[in-house]
Amino acid sequence: MLPLLAGAVAVGAVLYLLDSETKSQHERWQRKSRQLSRETAAQRARIQAAIQNSTEYQEYRKYVEMHHASKQTADQAFELYKGSKTVLKGLYAQLKCSGEQIGQLKQQRQTLTGQDKVQVQEMLQQQREIHAQVKAAIETYKLESENFLKEVRALNEATAQLKQHIRFNTGKPGREWFARLEQRRLGA
Repeated sequence: MLPLLAGAVAVGAVLYLLDSETKSQHERWQRKSRQLSRETAAQRARIQAAIQNSTEYQEYRKYVEMHHASKQTADQAFELYKGSKTVLKGLYAQLKCSGEQIGQLKQQRQTLTGQDKVQVQEMLQQQREIHAQVKAAIETYKLESENFLKEVRALNEATAQLKQHIRFNTGKPGREWFARLEQRRLGA
């Protein structure tokens, strides 16, 4: 938990360096990822619990509604995941800029002497710290994003299991539903 907290602080520390669109995507990511993480876990739990207690048509409607809700949650989560790529792109741009500034400061330092050189050395140290924070933020964001994608994939797997469960365990209505679903999927 401590490395994750430290990573969150590192992400927060460099966010002020990003443009407003990237900041907006980050804020949306933070808000929606927490919400959708809870929803994906709840959906997976409901799917697994429902599969355990099936009685054809009475359960058929519940399963179909659950399948639909699960697909919607997964679609929202995937869109959010795509948005996280915008934040990462902004962080990588900031990392590149920071690296360029470090290079420029190194060149300046070589031509200076005395107090000016000390001042540039201090600026160089500050820029290196910022660079390290941006790197840490990137790693943290990548890790969080990858974990979120794993959750989405787990939900998709549970949804696929539910789809097959509906097909094989809810009688004729489930088989007809599955056939319609496959027909739409193949036609699209």
